[in-house]
Amino acid sequence: MDNQLKKLYLVEIDSTIRDNNQIKMPYSTGLIWSYCLQNKTITDNYELSDWICYRDNIDNVFEKFDNPDIVGFSSFVWNWEYNKILAKRIKEKYPNCLIVFGGKEPPEKTWLMNNPEWYKTHDYIDIIVHGEGELTFEEILLEGLKDKPNYLGVAGCSLITNRGHLTTLARQRINDLGEMPSPYLNGLFEELYEKYKDDYIFSAVIESCRGCPYSCTFCEIGDKYFTKVKKQPLDKLFKEIEWIGSHGIDYIDDANSNFGLYYDRDIEIANWLVECNEKYDNPKKYKVDWAKNKAEKLFDIAKILHDGGIHKGMTLALQSMNEPVLKAIKRKNLVSRGDMNRITKMYEDAGISTYVEIIMGLPDESLDSFKEGVCEVLEFGEHNYIGLYVLSGLRNTPFGDPNYIKQYGLKSKKVLFPAAHFDFTKQEVIETSDLVIGNSKLEVEEWKDMFMFAWLILSCHYLGFTQYTARFLREHLKISYLEFYDKLFSFFKSSNSIMNLEYNRTYECINKIVTEKTPKTFWGRELKETGDFRWEFEEASGIKFIKNIENFYKDLASFLESNFNIEDNLLKSLLSFQEIGIVNPVKSYPTKQKIDYNFLDVIYNGDSLKNGGYEMVLNNKNYNGDLFQYAKEVLWWRRKDSLWRTI
Repeated sequence: MDNQLKKLYLVEIDSTIRDNNQIKMPYSTGLIWSYCLQNKTITDNYELSDWICYRDNIDNVFEKFDNPDIVGFSSFVWNWEYNKILAKRIKEKYPNCLIVFGGKEPPEKTWLMNNPEWYKTHDYIDIIVHGEGELTFEEILLEGLKDKPNYLGVAGCSLITNRGHLTTLARQRINDLGEMPSPYLNGLFEELYEKYKDDYIFSAVIESCRGCPYSCTFCEIGDKYFTKVKKQPLDKLFKEIEWIGSHGIDYIDDANSNFGLYYDRDIEIANWLVECNEKYDNPKKYKVDWAKNKAEKLFDIAKILHDGGIHKGMTLALQSMNEPVLKAIKRKNLVSRGDMNRITKMYEDAGISTYVEIIMGLPDESLDSFKEGVCEVLEFGEHNYIGLYVLSGLRNTPFGDPNYIKQYGLKSKKVLFPAAHFDFTKQEVIETSDLVIGNSKLEVEEWKDMFMFAWLILSCHYLGFTQYTARFLREHLKISYLEFYDKLFSFFKSSNSIMNLEYNRTYECINKIVTEKTPKTFWGRELKETGDFRWEFEEASGIKFIKNIENFYKDLASFLESNFNIEDNLLKSLLSFQEIGIVNPVKSYPTKQKIDYNFLDVIYNGDSLKNGGYEMVLNNKNYNGDLFQYAKEVLWWRRKDSLWRTI
């Protein structure tokens, strides 16, 4: 009987493209197969032959397929190229196999679906599922049991030929997520976990809510289809979290786009996460996208997670500080400027990490407005961390719409997938991304300057190398952050210094990425000091700065002397204070240091400057010269917690 079962394979290649064995649970395909398992006709006629979720060599993965009848692919920007190569090979060897693609990367918008050339080169795909896939995939499986399947009767999909496509009627959203079985609770992930627990380190994905009420043009979730938010029943969600904790899984990624949108409910979720952590010592970290306009109201929730030790920081997702830009991206859900300083201070006083997200190169953003916006973030007191992200034009968002592109003069460049912290060169299949590098108010050369200014802010201010200096000058001499960093940017570009050397190295890399005709340059930088490993650009520079710390501060002294009127003794003491405030991997801690002035009181409390002699106790982990471990912990893993500080 078993030999008569149709063979089904599900492919959901993990987003963590690393040279290790970390992997996320294949949650999307897990939900789909869990739903299908409720149908006895399907279980009587299909078997799940294997789950493909680890990014292994294509040959190794291909060998796992044995006369497949149906293969379902969950496709996103991080696995799109990999999935296409694998699907094509499967189709070539097994031409009768039905290839089904879902996820956010396959074309679904009009401007993509009406491209005949695309279908000629992707005719190995039979069906594309649009929107939620659970019900649609069930009907595809049932239709596939007929002697002459006619998938035109299946709502929510497109049938693909080398001549074009036929799109069926749109499928309505699932009303009640409580009716959708959980792959954690029905034993499906139990089986997966037991099979691979010795091979992989699993992290978990949950979905406390599905959908987003906003319509940001750069986001695939901001689609009218997903506007209405559907809630996962709490009892079901709590059982999933307990399953995760009891199986020793330490990391949860919640697919909810607006955690905290429902205050009372999300308070309960936060308390349960902490309770499970106390019971099982897991989960240790909970990652979520926070509600966009509720930073103050979210404080109680964030404090529960923070006090419970599983908080990854509170996001102030601003994206831009420029009103025309916000209008262009349909972004209205921002914290008012008048509240930003107060809210940031409220979180800081409670010891809760906050960070701001800004996207480079959005429509109507100029170089000047970007600089002003980033420095405005500093002015309202966000010194912990700022995420300055490059913009990828996702194909199924307005950034792929020719009319939107024309309206804002968007310019894009296909590049290798912009991510670091692994060695791309060991990856057989390299993913690509459409990097937005200009608009009607931003030339490509200006975009390069924008990127380099962002690099300066990240490497110098948010990795700490100039932060105390900038903050002191802002409080004591009323030198704005824009003035300070604009002048420092010019110094980096022109001076004969370690600063200029790092500027040129970074610029050379990003310029090559942007200008080469065929994408072949990997993102980030590889340093001989840390071996076979790629760092984000600012992290690589941070490593170089700390290795040449004396020269760095000689350069900073030269910059300050030539641009600002600072008395000699004060300048010398300030630079000494700045240097000792940075964790140094070759120094031993704890240690004591004498400082002439009350810099901390000036920086944090706005006190008047006093010269009286102060003794400071500096404490941090000792790295004993281990540059790689220092870079991982201080410059990468924990920078949102400002681990660079000794003070």
